Amino acid sequence: PRDWSSDVCSSDLTTIQKSFAKASKIFCQNSLPYADFHGTGAIICGGGSYLPSVFVAVKAMRYHGWNLPIQVWYLGEKEYDNKLVSCIKKYDVDFVNACTFQGFSFSRVLQNEEICFSKRTPHASSGGYLLKSFALLNCPFEHVLLLDADNTPVKNPYYIFDSEQYKQYGAYLDRKSTRL
Repeated sequence: PRDWSSDVCSSDLTTIQKSFAKASKIFCQNSLPYADFHGTGAIICGGGSYLPSVFVAVKAMRYHGWNLPIQVWYLGEKEYDNKLVSCIKKYDVDFVNACTFQGFSFSRVLQNEEICFSKRTPHASSGGYLLKSFALLNCPFEHVLLLDADNTPVKNPYYIFDSEQYKQYGAYLDRKSTRL
């Protein structure tokens, strides 16, 4: 696999590191709504144009036997399509609007100048790159499977929690190109 870091100049990497550090500090300063994380579940971050991919991922997970909770996190009503969401909810999925979550102002975080990426990464202005961290910090699960909206499992991903890597480090990191 190709090393993606060669596509980003070192000054951009420094900016990215600083923006993540600042966002994490802001996220952690706000009290987490779940005093006691429990159980295992999956979170998928994606709304708007990613909802069809979310539907495919959720349907595949349920087909392959994932019977644990799934939360889909999205950024505001502009990313919420009633028709698609109603199709996805048939698979026992909860939707969480990060912009109105527990009174937290996600838009306030996005307006913070210290968290902006360079102009070379325009997608960052939507806040999508921060949503994953925010969802991980604020979901109710002790053990979390975080899937990108465009990931489609080809088998039940629960095996990840039984893996040696997860047991040893509490995390299982995999390249996007690897099949789950």
